[in-house]
Amino acid sequence: MKRLVIFDLDGTLLDTSEGIIHSYTETGRALSLVPKNVENKKCVIGGPLNVGFDTLYEVGSGELMDRAVEHYREVYSAEGIKMFSPYGGVRELLSALRENEISTAVATLKYEPFAKRMLGDAGIAEYFDIICGFDGSEKCTKSYILNHIIEVMGFDRSDCVLVGDSQYDSNGASLTGIDFIGVTYGFGISKAKALEFDNIFIADSPEQVKDFLLSR
Repeated sequence: MKRLVIFDLDGTLLDTSEGIIHSYTETGRALSLVPKNVENKKCVIGGPLNVGFDTLYEVGSGELMDRAVEHYREVYSAEGIKMFSPYGGVRELLSALRENEISTAVATLKYEPFAKRMLGDAGIAEYFDIICGFDGSEKCTKSYILNHIIEVMGFDRSDCVLVGDSQYDSNGASLTGIDFIGVTYGFGISKAKALEFDNIFIADSPEQVKDFLLSR
């Protein structure tokens, strides 16, 4: 049984898609950004904002990108941060891990103050030993955040697992040297895509994550 279970936030614990897409759209409108032809805008969720803007708009690097990221955060902090809902079964999953004395953490590329506020508003922040998010620095990648959590918590990497719904999660776990569980109920990984990633399990619901973790 794993001793530390680390969760991604967007698409894993909370359905935050409405607020994220809203904030990208309002930023694009405010800055008159030229949109690209992207069929599924949810593909940017869970990744760095600069990658998201580069995927959705003709932005480039430099001052315009900096303005876009800054404006996005303003919109998100005022409006988008309220547009979310916990996935069904998440609270039961977290409670079961606690009952079995398994430590839990959150590793997200969402701006850390936003992550802490949303998890608090959702009423599930209390289930986590540590919540770590993006700190504004270029070095703050998924693997950087995961390494920080593992060092602070003091567990061996073999005792840790990341639960997430995107390629960023899978790659971050691989670079960090920990196991990965892919979830398909969010918006980052389809069943077919999840099979391409290096994972120890693919879950279609929080309940399946719980059953898998507690059965090992």
